[in-house]
Amino acid sequence: MRFPHVLPRPLWLAYGLLALSLLAALLHSPYDITLTGSLWLSLFAWRLLPTRAFLSRWLVGALAFSSVILLRALHLVWMQLTIPGLSLFTAVFGMTLAAAAPLGAVALRQSRLSLLARPFALLAALLLFLPPLIFWGYYAFAHACFSTDTMQAILQTNPAEALQYVRDAVPPARVPLLLLLLGAFCVLLSWYSRITVLPAPTLKRGGASLSLLCGALLLALSSYNIYGIVAIGTARIFSAQQAFVASAPQRLARLQGLPQDGPPGLYVLVIGESANRLHMSAYGYARDTTPWLRQIQRTPDCLLFQHAYANFVATLPALSYALTAQNQYEETDAEDATTLIEAAKAAGFHTIYLSNQGKLGLYSTPLVAIASECDEAVWLHPQQFLSKGREEKSLHIEDSDLVSALQGIETAPDSRTLLVLHLMGSHNTYENRYPEDFHPFGSETLIDRYDNSITYTDAILQQIYDDVRQRPDFACLVYFSDHGEAVDEGYMHNGDAYRPSMTYIPLVLLASDTYRARAAAKWQTLAAHRDAYFTNDLIYDLMLSLMDIDTGDTRPENDIASPAYDATPARFRTEHGAEPIVPPGAGD
Repeated sequence: MRFPHVLPRPLWLAYGLLALSLLAALLHSPYDITLTGSLWLSLFAWRLLPTRAFLSRWLVGALAFSSVILLRALHLVWMQLTIPGLSLFTAVFGMTLAAAAPLGAVALRQSRLSLLARPFALLAALLLFLPPLIFWGYYAFAHACFSTDTMQAILQTNPAEALQYVRDAVPPARVPLLLLLLGAFCVLLSWYSRITVLPAPTLKRGGASLSLLCGALLLALSSYNIYGIVAIGTARIFSAQQAFVASAPQRLARLQGLPQDGPPGLYVLVIGESANRLHMSAYGYARDTTPWLRQIQRTPDCLLFQHAYANFVATLPALSYALTAQNQYEETDAEDATTLIEAAKAAGFHTIYLSNQGKLGLYSTPLVAIASECDEAVWLHPQQFLSKGREEKSLHIEDSDLVSALQGIETAPDSRTLLVLHLMGSHNTYENRYPEDFHPFGSETLIDRYDNSITYTDAILQQIYDDVRQRPDFACLVYFSDHGEAVDEGYMHNGDAYRPSMTYIPLVLLASDTYRARAAAKWQTLAAHRDAYFTNDLIYDLMLSLMDIDTGDTRPENDIASPAYDATPARFRTEHGAEPIVPPGAGD
């Protein structure tokens, strides 16, 4: 059915205006060129396929794909940022795809490749409607804009963890909204792909081919759009992480000849999960969530650091910095960043990694690679799958499993040992992190359940410390968390919905009498820095200093155990340099 041209003169006037704008674009910017080209292509496609079916699909497809501009604008108004180029390229991409897709589907139907027409139309519909569905759906449930960080989190997770997140992020009251979005998506897919069975004029091969060629060119030129930056950013990060894994032999070669004659000792690094220090009574929280830590901090064995922050509010990026020489204050490529394990092994340490977290997920590769370098590496829940490949029904994992495994680890008194313990801590869902009969603060609210998990972790830390301090080779133990949780604001940890409270973490140092006597000056320096600012990407520097390892890739201003430590608050950052540190109360 042909679309009636009631007002032909305004149509030709539009062509004339587009010609003038194209001339202006050539003298101005690539944004104007792509926008003008997209409008030209849309009008030309309409001339080739002048039907209501084409016009309706072009309009709905372009508007649906470009609707994320409004979402981005809302998000950026809150962030006080503007990125007009991304929005313009998004509109260009949407209009171009919405114009070229029906032409391509009809052209295929009228060719010898008619069987490909329907799949082509369906693929085009998926590209037009699935990305905005993901972005708007994510915003509806997470109150944040989908980004590269979100994609990292998806790729580093496993099905069990993903199921936990969905259960937390989609409460029963919002299930109807989710079903409505999915239903609308299915209707749009079916409606859009039906263009292959609707009446259409016979297309001229030259015009259709030219339109599709121009469309492909415009799609390539506008690929760096709001959706494209997620894909491009994800690919770049993945490439960097793959380079990091592949560069291990070169990093190890640089460490050859490192002295291996230091004093023996057992050094323990305990990595917490999602622990916010503002919910720990040792840091002044009203509820007594950390009775053991609150008591032991008063002893000479313990140093409790008051201003520790996460370098990122997601596990993998945070630990990729914490466990390597890479940090926010020096320019070091990931593939050149020595890992803590590599440095310890080169210095003659026996290394052990014991994790209560899984290692399934594409983006878990760097962290798994770091842990796998250890002489002994054990994941208590490696895949969270049964042997037959089916997902476990139970998502309940407690850190008591790690304590039991620790009791089976033997260390030699006359050797140098680095023992890394990775807790499940307060990883959501919080009630799955402690026994069913353990609920000192009840279980009615999210905060009640979170505080229960903090208290259970305190009991786990006590058991870990009681185990290692009885060993004759024990030197010191460092406990920190990868990031915090913004539970008081109704959030967990999510860089797309960044809140400063997601960075508030504990940092605790416990040492034996023997170690404190041997490293008296260093211990005094650490005690003097208890109120200094610290971000956990400097854990690498701290651990090397405690273990008396000098790899040549650390600086005293980043070593909190050094008198030359630069404690200037203004220099400290988070989100890998993108955000300043905001201490509690400063943002109120």
